Amino acid sequence: MSTTTRKDKLHDRAKKIVLSDNNCSISYIQRKLEIGYNRARMIIETLERNGVITSPNKNKVYK
Repeated sequence: MSTTTRKDKLHDRAKKIVLSDNNCSISYIQRKLEIGYNRARMIIETLERNGVITSPNKNKVYK
């Protein structure tokens, strides 16, 4: 599996946080999971690709 398709171990935890708190940003995920910017950014991008959240240019929509 390449690094661009590998699922982060914290992905499911981040998804639960986003859905339960109805709040999502890179800095929010960083604080909640105590991780760095790049890792949080990659998790956010994966959540966007999977349709869990919308891109930042659209209204916040969580499924």
